[in-house]
Amino acid sequence: MENNFEINYIELAKRDCGLIREIKRALFIVDTKRAGLVVSRVLHTIRRSLTKKESAEFISRLPDYLKILYVTEWEPSEKRILLKHLDEFTEEVITLDSQSGHRVFHKEVDALAAVITIMKVLDQHANLLNFSSFCYSFKRELQETMLETAA
Repeated sequence: MENNFEINYIELAKRDCGLIREIKRALFIVDTKRAGLVVSRVLHTIRRSLTKKESAEFISRLPDYLKILYVTEWEPSEKRILLKHLDEFTEEVITLDSQSGHRVFHKEVDALAAVITIMKVLDQHANLLNFSSFCYSFKRELQETMLETAA
């Protein structure tokens, strides 16, 4: 079944409590659609790393304006991937991006910066670091990186 639903990121940005605007500013992205796609890539990578039950719990933590990004283009038969480290997560984001029709990352360093920034913002909006389904080493690396970028 083909999914023809396309998100209007400009309209979403008007209702998202400043999340996309915050991402645009932090990553120096001018285009709202590109910023929305960057957030989607990270959310979809999170989704691919969780079981359906874990996804349901994760969705319940998300504000409404992020739920639509999380579930868009979700295939129930999607194969779960195991992610234990931040670099693995970033590689999966890049892989997902390269499989899409509209690439938003052209360098690994850009993807890593986006992952760190978005995870930091998601933690503020959805208490991400307290989500038990993420691997301890991944959460630790993410927390350390967030502290480094704050300093």
